[in-house]
Amino acid sequence: MSRPKDAWAFHPEVPLGDLSPELSSPVGLFEAITRRFVVIDSETTGLQRDARIVELAAAWVDVASGAIPDLRTMLVDPGMRIPRETSAVHGIFDKDVKGKPPIDRVLTPFFAFLEDGPVVAHNAGFDVRRIRFEADRTRSRIP
Repeated sequence: MSRPKDAWAFHPEVPLGDLSPELSSPVGLFEAITRRFVVIDSETTGLQRDARIVELAAAWVDVASGAIPDLRTMLVDPGMRIPRETSAVHGIFDKDVKGKPPIDRVLTPFFAFLEDGPVVAHNAGFDVRRIRFEADRTRSRIP
């Protein structure tokens, strides 16, 4: 049995109920279950399995207003040179990360910033693999 193409379309005639007085109507499922979420991103020395993180960023987003009440970004010394072709993509060069903290000093505050919120990422698989690789490599604890 196939579903019609619009099976996942928004249908305002289907009420979700009065879930929260602070939320405006009509309310979508995502808005009904969370008031805020955190968006993460990473930049690395490349796309290889052993690529190192050179920047971590995270921003909390308020669902109702779309405001970003808290944004953090941290350059990281990867302990290796950043290939020129990679710098051309993200604009981060060796001189930018010189003297910055290594990843093992950045991961714990990064995880604390995420709290227990829902995490969103554009390329989540890549970002999560990089973060796990760095946590394993440095023996950092992932909460």
